[in-house]
Amino acid sequence: MNSMKRLIFVILILVGGPSATAWAGTGDGVRWDDLSQQEQGLLKPFAGRWDSLPAERQQRLRKGAARWSTLDAEQRQRFRKRFQQWRQLRPEQRARVRQRFEYFMSLPPRERRQVRTGFRAFKGMSAKERKALRDTWRRMSPAERRRAIQHRLRNRVEHRRLPRNHRR
Repeated sequence: MNSMKRLIFVILILVGGPSATAWAGTGDGVRWDDLSQQEQGLLKPFAGRWDSLPAERQQRLRKGAARWSTLDAEQRQRFRKRFQQWRQLRPEQRARVRQRFEYFMSLPPRERRQVRTGFRAFKGMSAKERKALRDTWRRMSPAERRRAIQHRLRNRVEHRRLPRNHRR
């Protein structure tokens, strides 16, 4: 399921995100004929209904096509696989993932970096270690989880305050 979260994160970044105009830089629509041949090739599935799409959606799709053009073959293959996984999710699963993404994007940049760092550390663990951590977390009560998070945050702050030669 963790790879599913990454998949959705990539899809939302490539295709949309919380604010279309923030990604695209403008709220103006784009005529199909104004797209480059490369963009038209990538966006061909939308050709018949392009003019009826909202301007923001056109801009998101155009931005996604630009990003797609910068991916190498391996990255494109990973994206295709993840997109297929996304399409297989039930609507309520997609809604939950979108909700989590919106929450993540609402976090201050420092907290988003901490989440990414924690995610990388988690992915760096062996499968056995990840399972043990998940099992421990699932067995905790909500109060125990809050205390664990607060403890972790306090330790990070204390760790940063110590001079480098005094850190564990």
